[in-house]
Amino acid sequence: AQGLALDQVSAYFEQKGISNYFLQLGRYTMAKGINERQELWKSKLSYPGDSLGLRKEGILALQDKAIASAGDFNTFYIQDSVKKAFQLDPRTGYPVNHGLLAVSVLATSTRKAGVLSETMMVQGWQEAVALDSANAEVEMILIYNEKGKGIQLYVSPELRKFLSFPVQ
Repeated sequence: AQGLALDQVSAYFEQKGISNYFLQLGRYTMAKGINERQELWKSKLSYPGDSLGLRKEGILALQDKAIASAGDFNTFYIQDSVKKAFQLDPRTGYPVNHGLLAVSVLATSTRKAGVLSETMMVQGWQEAVALDSANAEVEMILIYNEKGKGIQLYVSPELRKFLSFPVQ
């Protein structure tokens, strides 16, 4: 509902000729145009600073995009030495078993970004990377726990230049 609401407000602004705005509602954000300093709008995000998951904060510049987030990489439980999200798979009713802890999806609408972020939390990081590779209209940031490697950060290649922190 929050994504749909932001999409409707965005459409209303566009209809009224307003082309520069930043809207945020919960984990949903829509940014169009530029801010008062003639810069891209910026959104704060958290990312793991090391393989243990130490939380750091960075900035993501948004260029006419919507972003929706699901999960939290600092809220997890450990099973078989892997950190796992508190996410149920609606197909089985059991907790997901893939290690994806948090995802942020950028798309053309908040509704699309929201649906994809929640879907990726169920399907997992490997499916998310495959979707990212196959779909040029979607970009994402994934935080996941890979057994034997700890907390990992994946950022869509085309999105890296919009981040305030380096990604390896």
